Amino acid sequence: MYVVEGEKDVETLLSLLRRLVVQRNTVVIVEHRLELISRADWIIDMGPDSSAVFPEEKPRPEPEAQPDDPQPKKDAETSAPAQPREVVYTWPVKGQVLRGFTVEALAYDETMGDWLEEISGDFPDVFFEELDGGIQLAEEALPDPEFPPGEMYIMGEYCHDLLGRYIVLYYGSFAALLAEEDEEVWKDELFVTVAHEFTHHMEETAGLHALDDKDAEFLRQAREEYGDLL
Repeated sequence: MYVVEGEKDVETLLSLLRRLVVQRNTVVIVEHRLELISRADWIIDMGPDSSAVFPEEKPRPEPEAQPDDPQPKKDAETSAPAQPREVVYTWPVKGQVLRGFTVEALAYDETMGDWLEEISGDFPDVFFEELDGGIQLAEEALPDPEFPPGEMYIMGEYCHDLLGRYIVLYYGSFAALLAEEDEEVWKDELFVTVAHEFTHHMEETAGLHALDDKDAEFLRQAREEYGDLL
């Protein structure tokens, strides 16, 4: 059971649920908070005022017309069910970035998933040992909060938490920085990012931290360059 008390807890829960979904799990929650409901792919509305229609129920007979009502009234409960939301697929290099950092429809882009599968297949199997969560593609961008908006994005992360060890790549970060680039540039950046996070994984399992130190030095120098803007 996960008890949600504030906005920070909501974001934490959404992050955990998103990781389960990208691992191709089916997630069902019972919820009344609009900020959680708005992130769902499917919504089942149940209760006295809901519009849900259950397929196993037989349609009720229409009431007979009354003398002052020439047309019989149709029961609202027998109305056709709502059509499922259409999922749009598009090329990532031609996608438009909305909300400043990502587009929900673009998160389901099959093309980038194909590129990622192709690139990750070039790495030796030993790289995947103990990486029980595999490589995941998240929909959002991850701007670095220590820098001005739009200046620094996190392309990927190596994670080790309650869900295990896994790599997350952020589609929105790629879209924000590479929207005008061609396929080869996207693939090159994907390869570099995957290789970087694999290095974190291999070093962590070996008890090393050389790349962590290198990343920390890179960020230190970047902060100095931005100076008073931070």
